[in-house]
Amino acid sequence: MSFTLYTKQFDDEDYPTGTSLAELSNEEAIRDILLSDFKLLVEPHIKYVKNLYERKSASGMAAETFSIWSATYTLFILRVLNYTGDDFHDIIQKTTSYLERRKCINGGYSGLTYDNTHLVTNYSLIMSIGLIGTEEAFSMVDRDLIYKALLQLKCPNGSFRTTRDMENDIRATFVALLIADTLNILTDELTANVPEYVLSCNSYDGGFGPVPGVESHGGYVHCAVGAMYLLHQLDRLNLNSLMRWIAMRQMEYSGGFQGRTNKLVDSCYSWWIGSACRIISDHLKIPPFWNEPCLSEYTLRSSQSADGGFRDHAPSKVDPFHTFYGLAGMCVCGETKIPGVGADILPEIDTLICVPKELAEKMRAYYRARPFVPK
Repeated sequence: MSFTLYTKQFDDEDYPTGTSLAELSNEEAIRDILLSDFKLLVEPHIKYVKNLYERKSASGMAAETFSIWSATYTLFILRVLNYTGDDFHDIIQKTTSYLERRKCINGGYSGLTYDNTHLVTNYSLIMSIGLIGTEEAFSMVDRDLIYKALLQLKCPNGSFRTTRDMENDIRATFVALLIADTLNILTDELTANVPEYVLSCNSYDGGFGPVPGVESHGGYVHCAVGAMYLLHQLDRLNLNSLMRWIAMRQMEYSGGFQGRTNKLVDSCYSWWIGSACRIISDHLKIPPFWNEPCLSEYTLRSSQSADGGFRDHAPSKVDPFHTFYGLAGMCVCGETKIPGVGADILPEIDTLICVPKELAEKMRAYYRARPFVPK
């Protein structure tokens, strides 16, 4: 897919609407903040995330229930930017000790130790221990308790709940499979009816929503593709229709991805949609069906701040979430080998766990070497 950035503005065909006006305003904001230097600004991003770690930034994640995610953001950004400062070992040790104290009494992990376990928080934990990359971190996971928690959250239709008495959707379902597969505790009991549930969330336009009959969304496309990949049933998806939906999400003006039809560009979808792109193209053994250089240019010239961090889109402020997923998307589906940009330091990222591939493979190998038998 080929196009020239920052030239062709949205055409409302003389019928302005709320969404068309928002798009035009966003395109103007992007043009106003474009960085002249097309390069990865490593040092400002390291300073930004270390300020978050040391709680010196007002834009950090303050809520206790989000604290495990704060650890994930910090470790990921430092890892992918190849940070090797004298304090990195200390950050690893403190994070390991902190995560050890986040165990719930009913299995799994939460930001609050007296809270019920939450699948999305456990997903963050899996990423964090993968980013730590030590046997000490791997060994602190109680697989029996997590397996029991997963069974308790399994629904008869094949889906999973995020936590007790809460929503069941394709996001929780993918996360449950990913946790189980990574920890080598995936059983037939956990996978029963899951493929059928995922397929039921397929929309008429080729994308996937969180539950059946709901609008397609980039985040849930990631979950659907990831779940079917883990189940070795990716070919049951209508991949032609899905690739068309994905390709139409890359914005012609800015080069980034939007998450839904008629929505604004957002850097986090370079991961959610970009990872699905990479899984599908690798599976089919085809060239990229999206524009890698344009995605990289959006990330580095529009989403990136010269002061450190990444934003969703102009004129928003930077935040840890979009810094994390903006970098992850650049690693997985951007063009990182452009001369003079400096992005060639970015490692290859596992398209499911969202940690550097070398660390992901190390974590999987640890659990594969320890067979699991449900009690």
